[in-house]
Parts: sequence; structure tokens; C-alpha cells
Amino acid sequence: MEKPRVYDRTGILDARKKQETDAVQESEGVDEGRRGFMAKILGASVYAASIAGPTAIATGGLHKLGEHIEDIKGRSINFDEALEEYKDFAKRHDTVRSLKKQYKETVEPELVEKIESGEVRSTLEVVEFFGSKDVVGAEEQTRIEYIQNEIQFKDISIEGRGEEWMIAQSELKSILPGLCAQESRFDNNALSSDKAAGIFQFMPETWEEVQKEYKKINGEDSEPLSMMSLKDQTVAASLHFSNIYKRLVHYSGGELDSIKKMFFKNGGFEKYFLVPLMINSYNAGSKRLSDAVILLASEFQTTEDAEKVFGRDSQYLGFDVFFHLAQIADDSDTGTLGRYSEAASEYVPRIYAFADLLDRKEGDSA
Repeated sequence: MEKPRVYDRTGILDARKKQETDAVQESEGVDEGRRGFMAKILGASVYAASIAGPTAIATGGLHKLGEHIEDIKGRSINFDEALEEYKDFAKRHDTVRSLKKQYKETVEPELVEKIESGEVRSTLEVVEFFGSKDVVGAEEQTRIEYIQNEIQFKDISIEGRGEEWMIAQSELKSILPGLCAQESRFDNNALSSDKAAGIFQFMPETWEEVQKEYKKINGEDSEPLSMMSLKDQTVAASLHFSNIYKRLVHYSGGELDSIKKMFFKNGGFEKYFLVPLMINSYNAGSKRLSDAVILLASEFQTTEDAEKVFGRDSQYLGFDVFFHLAQIADDSDTGTLGRYSEAASEYVPRIYAFADLLDRKEGDSA
């Protein structure tokens, strides 16, 4: 049996290993003093490794790990524009030589054949190749379908937040295929140099935490979850994201309510802010993102504050409120936010780009 391939994800996973370790720990709060608030949305410097994920497949130009992609470097863009940039990179054709370097013919002969024939030429097409594979034990569904259809989140009893959590669950189901595309390309053999494994790329520390909770729920004698099983990873992801939501509410519930009142009186809080926040917490830790929420809420006392920064009605900003939070976190060196990296600030639009591309693909084939 072939051993899982070991990928170099130095640019993202070194930070994530540290971030996920302390995601459940109390740490110093953010400085409560007001900081100079950034008027820019994102001066993007996108890393090829961030686009290519664990396989380090460049989606254009064969950029090296950590090298800035010059054609969008320094541009000030909003979430929608960033989304289109990442979609373009995912669809951009690569060279046969570069793609073949990532996969051994002895492990993925069908994929290598498709690369050589020109049928697979981009990162998106690699994702579609792996994502369309059957699930062991649920062969009637593809990997993409299984994650959307079968993930079941925990019931969470937090007063006044039942509807919020219900809406968030529905939104998460539509986005998680994008997370798996970014993390592993849906390759179940993916194993990082830091031992993040499987389609969801769980770090060992996080997996151990989820495993303990699973046994607590199902009994100590229950069969342990397997990190290399997509069915078990999906169970683990449901527990992990449920815990992320609880931690965000625990650490920054009041500030979340303030942001909801300030920017989302007409609805959309879960779709445009809460779920992106949870996705970012998967990568950077819920305590760190809670500190970012606290920092953001402290900067907006009135609608005039918001309109001065965004230049338009505060009720019609969509994803840009979260996108701005990510840039604030990246700019801060206070408390836990000192280790919130540029790659973390770019994580969410990369995932949403994949989710949108895969959703369109599914719609075309329906």
C-alpha cells in the first residue's frame, strides 16, 4: 500500500499549527485602546502556494512558495473583486510538467493520464477529478456531494441564538466543499509536512480534541474515528465547527451582536459575516478571530463611523465587513492578532472562490 504523499505547506501550516494549538486557550485580550482604523480594504499580495494548497500546483506563472504575484500586488480590492481573482487563478492552465510533478503515476495513474492528455490542466480540474470520486461506504455519492448532504452539526442551546445557528449551518454546508478544495484538493491521501491529514486536513492536535469529544458523546468503547476516512472526517468537522461557533459566542458574543445591529439590520449576518468568521477560525483559531471581532466592534460606534470607512450605506456592505475585519487582524500586532498572517486574511475568499466554482459546476451537471 502506497504511503500518503508528504507535501510542503510551509507558508500556511507552520502558522496554522501554532494557531490551532492555542485556539482553545485563553490568551491576552486585545488592547482596548483605539487604533488608527485602516481605510483600505486589501492591498493584496497573493501567494501561489496559498492558491495551490498542499499540492503546491501553481495556477499560472509557476510562482514559487511565498513569491508575490505581481499582477495584483498592491491593489486595493473588495471581497467580490478578490473572489474573481482567485477564481481566475484556480481556472488558469498550468504546464503538464508542473502538474505531473505533484502526482506519482503509481499512486494516481488515472490523473496522470488525464494530465498528459490535456484533460486536466488547472487546479480546479484537479479538484474536480478528486471531488468526483466515490466515498468509501457511500458509493452513490461523490466526495463533494457527501460533504454537503451528510454533515450534521451539533444541537447548540444558547439562549437567543437558535435561529442564528440554524441559518449558519445551512450556509456552512454550501461552503465546506470550497474549504476541502483549498485544503486538500479532495485528495484523501493528502498529508502535510506538519501531519495535517485527509480531505479536511485536520491537524493532529485538533483531531485529538475532536476524538475525545466524539467518545464522550458515543461512549468510551466506541470505535475511534479514522483520520483517513472521509465519513469520519465529516463527523469530526461537524463537531469542530459546532465548537468554533460556541467559542466565538463565548469570547465575543456581545460584539457579534453589536456588529449584527450595526451592519445587518436587514438580514444577512450569518451569510456575510458569521460563516466567513467561522471558516477563518478553522484556519487561524476562534480565540484569535474573536479578538478581531472585539477590535472591529470597538471602531464602529455609529453608522457615520462605518460610512466614513466604507463610503456607502452600512446596511449594504455584504462580505466587505468581514473582509475589512480580516485586514484589521492582519495589520494588528496586539495580543493573539500578532500571529494572524496575511495568508490567514486571504484564506476565506480563496475558499469561497472554490465553493462558487464547484457550485456552478454542480448546477451545470444537474
